[in-house]
Amino acid sequence: MSALRNLVAIFKIGYDDSGAKQANKDLDDLGKKAEGAGRSTDQARDSLGRFTKKATMASRLGLEPLVALFKKVQGPLGAIGLAMGAREAVRGIGSMIQSASDAAETMNVLDVAFKDQKGAVVDWSKDTAKQYQRSEFALREYAATFGAVLTPQLQRLGPETAKTAAEMSQNLSTLAIDLESLYNVPVEEAAEKLRAGLTGSAETLFRFGIIMTNANLAEFAGLSQGAITKMNETEKTLLRYRFIMAK
Repeated sequence: MSALRNLVAIFKIGYDDSGAKQANKDLDDLGKKAEGAGRSTDQARDSLGRFTKKATMASRLGLEPLVALFKKVQGPLGAIGLAMGAREAVRGIGSMIQSASDAAETMNVLDVAFKDQKGAVVDWSKDTAKQYQRSEFALREYAATFGAVLTPQLQRLGPETAKTAAEMSQNLSTLAIDLESLYNVPVEEAAEKLRAGLTGSAETLFRFGIIMTNANLAEFAGLSQGAITKMNETEKTLLRYRFIMAK
């Protein structure tokens, strides 16, 4: 999530993760207490009971199902008095809270990058997740990071900026998945190289056999190299995108 956190900072998105941090602190505290929970059934039950109260704060992240789940498992764990079970429950709940926090952060970036097209990107992630057997959350993250790069470069498109950025981000995210299979590279690495290529770092695309020199771009567009040089950033970005997708 480091890339997304950097984007949140750059775009000054109003994201508040204090709730998640506090929840994880509570989880750490409970983890320490759970170390000795095996000595007493009452201690195990008491530790889990206290965390149940603290876990209610997770509702601020939309985690009501998480709280319900914890209440459901606390009884069996406390009654049996399994310290290991308590520790594993703490770790699992902590992971779920962090995942929810990351998901909220991704949705914030989607809001900024795609505005009224956010819903279309979410729908795309659901359909593509089924087709490629991927996580919807991961697909949204890929699209969000592409969108955060593309949206500022496409501002000259005016009202069409968000729609165009959304469509391009979806296609590039799908391409990154295909490149992962074709070139045996992590999809995150493929996406990073594609993002760099969109901003003009042609050498990052050599790994995929894409030689995006000015001469090749000019030939592809049927223009002179001089005309390519005079293009504004939006025009260059659109041309690079078309060139990459054609390869």
